[in-house]
Amino acid sequence: VNPVRQPKQALLKQLRFITLMASTCKGVCDMPASVLLSAPPAILILATFVVAVALASAVRWVVGLRAQLRAGTRVLKVVETPDRGKALVSKASCVQGVVLVREKAILSVPGGCSPLPAIGMLHKAVKQRLLELHCPDLLSPARPEDGGNALSTEVGMYGERLLETMVQSGVWSAKQAVADKDWVWRLLRIWDANKLSFVSSKGIEQGLFLQISRFNHSCEPNVRLLPSGEPGELTAVAAVAVRDGDELCICYPERNDLPLLHFLHLPIARRQHLLRRWDFVCSCPRCSQPEDPARRFLCPRQASDACPGELLYSQQLSTSDPLASSYVSSCTVCGAVLTEEAAKRLLDSEAELQQKAEEC
Repeated sequence: VNPVRQPKQALLKQLRFITLMASTCKGVCDMPASVLLSAPPAILILATFVVAVALASAVRWVVGLRAQLRAGTRVLKVVETPDRGKALVSKASCVQGVVLVREKAILSVPGGCSPLPAIGMLHKAVKQRLLELHCPDLLSPARPEDGGNALSTEVGMYGERLLETMVQSGVWSAKQAVADKDWVWRLLRIWDANKLSFVSSKGIEQGLFLQISRFNHSCEPNVRLLPSGEPGELTAVAAVAVRDGDELCICYPERNDLPLLHFLHLPIARRQHLLRRWDFVCSCPRCSQPEDPARRFLCPRQASDACPGELLYSQQLSTSDPLASSYVSSCTVCGAVLTEEAAKRLLDSEAELQQKAEEC
């Protein structure tokens, strides 16, 4: 039984069949012994067969479902995109809540610790697998989840202190550090760009995954990453129903100043600012639409006419609404339009509130 590749109706049909068989088994087991002993042999054989089929079906279902939850469903494939490098897409339609993959990190360290010693002790075959991941040109600035041990602080954003740090780690001699500097510098950049933070039985960890680290970002993610509880292990679950061929995306700021849902509710400009640490501009459907649903203003006629409408902020000057003020649409209900001066005051007030919120 593969819960991912079968439609929901088929799953319900199998569950009803197993329930019916279980009820039949219960009925047979509840019959008095005298009735069973006096029944014709054909009836006893039929009852025994029904019980055996029910038990076999139930065991097959439970074992199959457990295997899917434990090992993942292997419905992912890597494709090359024209503008965002490699991406993961689904090879099958999946219902919401299905486990897409459960993967152990190929390299993990406790949160806030340097990955340099662990990188120095990697097996050659593991290094080759890690070199397949995206590698930026330089390290990113410090992130909140790095604590006081950001790589850019430890070895320099351009690797200017890398040799000294390698020797201080105790893994390399001065001569070996010079020989290994190039591949270590590449792996450090790969780590910095692709690592994920998560909570396990050991506390907060950071790790690299051969599959999960390939998920691209979207402000409309269709995949959630959940800790499995095991050290160095994450589970990718479909957050919504996924169709065959859909790209699978997560939300990158998994450990940010703000919780995940708060990040997804931020205005487009603020989300883009927080995503700059990953050195890309998000072009997901939410960030590409002209109007920003997170920036809404009450209609100016609300006080006088009790209008329930809203004015929306747009990232570009509206050409379909020539009466609208610059970057602020007309009311969605009554059509009221702000003057340029009123629109500027509104945006200034919004900026002041945002600054106060950031200072809190």
